Amino acid sequence: MQPTDYIFNQLAALLAADTGTLAPATLPPQLVPVKAPFTPGVGLVVGALTLADFATSTAISTIVGSQNAVQNPLTFERMVEMKIPAGGWRWTVTALTNLPQTIYGVALLDNTLAIVYGAALLPTPILLTTVGQVVEIDNIQFVFLLNGIY
Repeated sequence: MQPTDYIFNQLAALLAADTGTLAPATLPPQLVPVKAPFTPGVGLVVGALTLADFATSTAISTIVGSQNAVQNPLTFERMVEMKIPAGGWRWTVTALTNLPQTIYGVALLDNTLAIVYGAALLPTPILLTTVGQVVEIDNIQFVFLLNGIY
């Protein structure tokens, strides 16, 4: 059965407010940089990721509470967009520890860093070689494709 707009809107709204995954009142999900090639997909697990370990590569907490359920006005796709924390999704190298290091993408994990909620590759991997270089992500979105659920 092809879902209607109503169902797609409900899916996005329910996920954006789900206290068991993306919208907990405490202990929010964490965004982490990944330093080895990986393939995003529905079966991705933490063990398949090599998390970055440069000096300031620590996980960045998302905002607690409901996230944004939005719609792309051009494609009509529904999305859950993670609210951007103070300082953004940004890691700035502050020491030469474990450099050089290439960052291939990011993963959104639960607060214990044990469950992968989603992952994305960077358009171009970023080679970090010195202090002052930065990895920055504009936004984190989960997109519901309009090809439907059957």
